[in-house]
Amino acid sequence: MTDASTPILQTQNLRKEFTVGRGLHKSQFVAVDDVSVSVTRGSTLAVVGESGSGKSTLARMCGMLLEPTSGSVQLAGESFTAASSPASMRQFRKNVQFVFQDPYSSLNPRHSVEEIITAPLRYQSLNPGRELRGFAQDLMERVGLNPNHVDRLPSQFSGGQAQRIGIARAIACRPELIICDEAVSALDVSVQAQVLRLLVDLQLDYGLSYIFITHDLSVVRLVATDIAVMRRGRIEELGTAEQVLDDPQAEYTRDLIAAAPEFPADWNMS
Repeated sequence: MTDASTPILQTQNLRKEFTVGRGLHKSQFVAVDDVSVSVTRGSTLAVVGESGSGKSTLARMCGMLLEPTSGSVQLAGESFTAASSPASMRQFRKNVQFVFQDPYSSLNPRHSVEEIITAPLRYQSLNPGRELRGFAQDLMERVGLNPNHVDRLPSQFSGGQAQRIGIARAIACRPELIICDEAVSALDVSVQAQVLRLLVDLQLDYGLSYIFITHDLSVVRLVATDIAVMRRGRIEELGTAEQVLDDPQAEYTRDLIAAAPEFPADWNMS
């Protein structure tokens, strides 16, 4: 039996450099520098920081959407790189899914909800044990959508509903880790708590782990088990949510907390 404290995902000394400029004016920009974090099973690591701090670049390396310049990404103890075998990467894609910031740009506008939700199953050649339409309808219902709307296009849904479609797609092949990259920041304030509640419920139901990328510390208080504070591509502070929020050690973390808006009293997470 796997120890619950065993990291499902772990990075070691991740570094990402981008080439900027051309010719004689070409230089290297370091977006992420020597970052080591881990996510235990069933937990939520919130990565917070200002725009440009490197948190989304880190998220994309954790999900192997970007190849690190150096360092390693391990899933359940196995290291992955761009040179990993197709079979290994297919398994990685099954177990690590994304929910992106803009639900509309992350959903194919020409595909029906059924096609969108079942796409991971088709890519992975997975058999859900029933016909795909019924499977998609079940997931729609699970994320709070009308299953009778399975033939609709993304443009026929509100932003919050479209994000629920993205969440349904993310859980379709039963991943172990979901990376939420500013997953609620594009939503109306009144919708954010509903989507956060859904994510928490799914975590409890399916034993999911999350990496939650956000600049909003009021959101972090609701979902995080652990927090990594990033600044200029490096980890400024790392600890449990209680440690970081209640007893921040870094001045930068204290500044972020002081600048964070109070969580609206009418947001209901129950």
